[in-house]
Amino acid sequence: MIDLKASSLEEPDFAALTTNRQFLALRVKLDQKSLLDELKNLSHLNRLRSKRSSHKQEVRKWMVNGWSTEKMIKVNKENLDGDALLQAVHWVFPQAYYSIYACLQAYLKAKGAPHETHASVRKEFAKFAEQGKYPDLISFLAKGERYSIVFENIKEYGKR
Repeated sequence: MIDLKASSLEEPDFAALTTNRQFLALRVKLDQKSLLDELKNLSHLNRLRSKRSSHKQEVRKWMVNGWSTEKMIKVNKENLDGDALLQAVHWVFPQAYYSIYACLQAYLKAKGAPHETHASVRKEFAKFAEQGKYPDLISFLAKGERYSIVFENIKEYGKR
């Protein structure tokens, strides 16, 4: 086995190694059965109701957008191989991010919340995470400023 140290790699190799580490970290962190069990037991999610003022077409548009973006991740895995799959892998994180963003935007639209900018949706996501409204399994975050970062539900890099 080759010991790949980041300092000995060229930039593209380092980027590939970083992406690989991200996937491995998520695989270790996420467990589908546990996540589904947590979702079923979150009282916040079990009480969700849409507002009468919500625009169903707008909610549908964002949900379809989020779901189709997620579907593209699966389609790539099922239909690409070799170099084509390797080239597609670097888009998985942005696609997953956008899928989550679109589904959250649909939720906010259903609740009648006036979030029109990307920044305001991201702030709402962070607020929900801090309030514990997502399952613990996927609620890991870092907050604070550059020299005073606080980690929640995740180990700080380098500490075991």
